[in-house]
Amino acid sequence: MTGSLSRLSLAFGLAVVLAACAGSALGPMDPHPVVTLPERAKQARIEVAPEVADGFETARRGRAQSVRVTGWRKTLTRAFENALGHRTSVDPALGPMVVIKRAQLTLVEARAIDQERSARVAWVAAADGEVPILLAHGEPQSAPQMSKRPAVPVYAEIDYVAELRDGRGSVIAASRGRVLSTHATGGEIHLRDAIVSAVEEMFERLLADLFVIP
Repeated sequence: MTGSLSRLSLAFGLAVVLAACAGSALGPMDPHPVVTLPERAKQARIEVAPEVADGFETARRGRAQSVRVTGWRKTLTRAFENALGHRTSVDPALGPMVVIKRAQLTLVEARAIDQERSARVAWVAAADGEVPILLAHGEPQSAPQMSKRPAVPVYAEIDYVAELRDGRGSVIAASRGRVLSTHATGGEIHLRDAIVSAVEEMFERLLADLFVIP
């Protein structure tokens, strides 16, 4: 009887641990994009469109595993405010508005990205009549920093659309694209860093586009 109770207790404890792991999520993050802005940009405000979900399961490519993300809209707002160096106002008379219309987060198996890069390098090399030696080993010419983890390394990728609107709501500039974290990583303990990196890359690019920063 005692043995049966011990086994039941062990099974219950394992179920609790598994449920906790399954329910884990990455909450609001605090990205700090680094970009030099013109004076007029420092009065800008941000609006995250309603179609940008606040909580979701990430899309994935290759063998990357999905993860639950919450507080995504707050993460995007923080990134913008950190880039400007202050909290923004909701008063439309105080400056232009940056509207984030899409910010879809995907986790991508690092090997898939590296293979795509290798293919592009091979195509360019063939056109130039040169073949990089590293391609013989299937490695990219400049591999991003990768964390030494046993899990499948992944990149964070964001497909985004942003607009710059004046005080009357007219669109005066737009930016769209797909950005990748500066490093690949494996394991949830480092996944937050990869996502933060992708958000920083996104805002550095879109702010440069919207405010025509050389």
